This record gives sequence, structure tokens and C-alpha cells, in this order.
Amino acid sequence: MPKEWVKIISSFLLVLMPATTMAANAVGMIHVSGTDATIDGLACSAVDVGFDGDRLATGGHSKAVVTSRGTVVSLSSNTSVKLGAKAMELIAGSVVVSSEAGASTKVENLTISTPPGVHAKFLATRVNDELQLLALEGKVDVSDGQQTEAVPAVRGLRVKLPKEPRSSAGTASRWSWLHNDDIGILLVVAGAIAAGVTLGIVNSQNATPISAP
Repeated sequence: MPKEWVKIISSFLLVLMPATTMAANAVGMIHVSGTDATIDGLACSAVDVGFDGDRLATGGHSKAVVTSRGTVVSLSSNTSVKLGAKAMELIAGSVVVSSEAGASTKVENLTISTPPGVHAKFLATRVNDELQLLALEGKVDVSDGQQTEAVPAVRGLRVKLPKEPRSSAGTASRWSWLHNDDIGILLVVAGAIAAGVTLGIVNSQNATPISAP
């Protein structure tokens, strides 16, 4: 069956049936504002279905929200992510992740995670070989498999990404806390992402839409 028909059928299933009865590789609903968002290089509809492995990208004139059970991910303009059933991967740009179900976001060899059952929200920005992480609410951890750092609410962390993907050499020297000026800039970024999200978007599992910090 062509992928386009699978997405159409899954769109109806998302409305008519519980998430547990959906196709196993459907990640959630994608809501787009703007004109140049794509999924795997093809133009994205205003409302679409995201599948495990899809690459969702926003251009300079669009933003997007991915909603799933208990989790909302807002993409800024010029952002690219790879959707995943277990973890989303941030390839470039900025995302705000809000979750009560527990969420995992990959950035090269790093994993940003929030625990299930507790509301948590964070901003992750990737520019070239650097990740800037700002915890907005709740408990947020970041780990490279060797070192794990808890990022308290309204605290930011800068991590130098390895030149070679999946490398973990020189871990300790790559981590540093953000200064207050940096945190202020990221709070503005988070607010801008929130302002671009269409008001009233709520996923089928009643996840709370992203709101400005």
C-alpha cells in the first residue's frame, strides 16, 4: 500500500480509534503553520500523521507541532527532526518538548530525557557542533552514556558535540553551565516558538499545548 494511503487511513484511525489500535509505527499527529514544512522532503499538509523514521523539517516560513500520548513537541522555523517511536532525534534547529508521559530526545550521542508521570518541559537548540539545553519545568536529565547531568528548572547546559558522531571522547571538558545572559536569550527563543504555535491545538490524548515560559 502506498505511504500516502497509509497516512490517510491512519489519520482517520487517530480520530476514530484509541492509539493502542493504530499502526505500530505511527508516532503522532503533526500540525503545521506556514508554507514550507516537509516530511522526508515532500510538502507536509496542515495536519498530517508522523511515522517512526520520518524526517520532519520546517523552513524559514513554517513551524510545526507533533502531538502524541502525553507529549507535545514544538519545532521552530529552520528545524529538522527524525521522528521515533522511542526517541526523537534533533538534527538541527530548536525544539520545545513538553511531556507528562516521559520523553527522550537524541542529539548525536546525547540523550535528553524526562521521567514519566511528572510534567517536564525543556528547550533544546542545536547549532553546528553545540547543543544548548534549557530546562523550563520539572526534571530534565542529559546523558552521553558515561556522564549524566540533571538540569534543574530554569538552568541551562552547553555541550560540545563530538566531531565524529557517536564518539564520547573528552566528555568532561565538553559540558558547561550556561550564564544568565545565555539563559535569557534561550527563554526568548522558547517564547518565540510558543508564540508560533497555533492556539487551541490539543492532541487526542489531551496533552497540554506548549505555552510561553
